[in-house]
Amino acid sequence: MCTPYENREGWIVCATRFRNTIYLCAYETPERKAQREGETEMQKTMSSWGYKFEQYMIDGSNTSEGVNENEEYCVMMRSRLHDHSLVYGAEVDGADPTLYKTPHGDLGAFVELKTSKEVTSEREHRTLHKFKMMKWWGQSHLVGIPRVVCGFRDTSGIIHTLRTYHVQEIPKLAQDYWKSDNMLKFLRYFLDFVKRSVLMDDPQCVYKFERFPGGDITCTYLGHDPEWAFLPEWYYKKVFNS
Repeated sequence: MCTPYENREGWIVCATRFRNTIYLCAYETPERKAQREGETEMQKTMSSWGYKFEQYMIDGSNTSEGVNENEEYCVMMRSRLHDHSLVYGAEVDGADPTLYKTPHGDLGAFVELKTSKEVTSEREHRTLHKFKMMKWWGQSHLVGIPRVVCGFRDTSGIIHTLRTYHVQEIPKLAQDYWKSDNMLKFLRYFLDFVKRSVLMDDPQCVYKFERFPGGDITCTYLGHDPEWAFLPEWYYKKVFNS
């Protein structure tokens, strides 16, 4: 959804049609893999600060213990965008206990937790609003999460300031850099493109959609390619035949 305003990063999304439903799966690009594998120890530490912040903010967490960075709480969402009926999973960081009264039902209580470096210059202000807020909004809007709580940290990872952003107000804060309407419009057109392109109804057939940094979106039919196939056999054989 951030593609219209993101020229630095590419992406890969594979698609498979099964029983007239199109399944999408994001893949790591070679560039992102090389970047991840080449991270310095300091970069890895800074990434861990975000997980530790979440642990501190979640009620009942034992902050004296280490953080399992592989744990997450996910919800399944169902929504509609123009002609597209969507079902997707989304990670949720936490919920406001004063609002969370009905388990799994009070979406308005959900909160997204983020960390960011303290803003001390015009350049950092621009980065926060142009790039980070765009991703925060894109991630939270589709799920229906109404608030983002950001902890602003120093260069040692210590949080000094907490600020709550209402998701519906983020586009106005960053209106000089991106427009939420354009992002939603792009998502609609991309889904239209996927629907027109993915024609073979076969759980093992894969279509690869790829966008290089600053480039156009391409679609490649891969056929039965085990390297890119992502629908597990137990799903399309056991679940649908039970």
